[in-house]
Amino acid sequence: MKSLFWKRMLLSMMLLAISPLAGCTLIGASASDSTRSPVMALTAPPPTPTLSSKNTPASQPVSGLVAADAGKSIHLEIGQTFTVTLEGNPSTGYSWDMSPVDKPILSEVGDPVSAPKSNLPGAPAMLTLTFRADANGAQQLMLIYHRPWEKDVPPVNSFDVNVIVGPAPQQTLPPTSTPDTRSTPTSVAYPAGGIKGWLTYTSTDYGFSFQYPPEWKIEPGSGTMTGHALLLKPDNLNAQFVVAFKHSDEDAQIGRTGVGNGELLPRGMVLLDGREINRTVLVFNSKDMTVLYSCTGCMVRGKVQFNFDLDYLGNWTDPTALTASVEAQADLIVASIRMK
Repeated sequence: MKSLFWKRMLLSMMLLAISPLAGCTLIGASASDSTRSPVMALTAPPPTPTLSSKNTPASQPVSGLVAADAGKSIHLEIGQTFTVTLEGNPSTGYSWDMSPVDKPILSEVGDPVSAPKSNLPGAPAMLTLTFRADANGAQQLMLIYHRPWEKDVPPVNSFDVNVIVGPAPQQTLPPTSTPDTRSTPTSVAYPAGGIKGWLTYTSTDYGFSFQYPPEWKIEPGSGTMTGHALLLKPDNLNAQFVVAFKHSDEDAQIGRTGVGNGELLPRGMVLLDGREINRTVLVFNSKDMTVLYSCTGCMVRGKVQFNFDLDYLGNWTDPTALTASVEAQADLIVASIRMK
């Protein structure tokens, strides 16, 4: 009888072991876990993370950037990391370094990873730098390629990208106007004979000049921008165009530290001293609120680094915003920059 009892017990345990797991709960799982979606099959490829996906887990690295991504804007959440891969040659003493900012929301993670392009001694390499989003906000990540000990020598190359950290912006107001269908020429250029009737501003300390409309007021920046920015304001309009500048070796923050809610859209280019720079517009409720100008390398001209942006200063709930004429004038101011 005892032998028959243990045989039956053994048979019951074998049947239980091969029965389906439906309705069972994993050890350590809570009761709510039974309502989650089933585990993905091992043969299914994992989803490819993107820089703009707000659903990417904060601990999961996002896709990497390369030189062709310069001037773009990316959206992250706190804790996410991303990489930038650029060509360099550490054997020559040059390195890619992050330009300092006053209140950084990004930090570099670890040391750059070098992948030589050949086995020859001193061959160039692809250098991959990793960055992490540490706080909500916005920051222009500027990387410069230089020899760190050469303080009075401008960098030989640069890379910049606008980084926004935080939840995806939500539009809380209904659209107050039809979508803006204005178009911008592929590349806004400075007329060969200059702009008739416009005034000229010249900086003898930094060795550059530009033209601006006579009805625009011009005044120096204040606070941390004292001596490093000019504020240009169209007459009777709630707008402000900023021309920020510094010597490449100056310890000064001239990039903006944030943008408002909205969607960043690429819209045309402007020629800065003969080189194309990207024109990115912040659109909120179908209205242009900010214009950002950026590119790789050409924001540094000679020994001077520039930053430009145009902002609407009025109440964003009003139906007004930046006008096409104000944007066109700001584009021409950028195009008129000349180094002495």
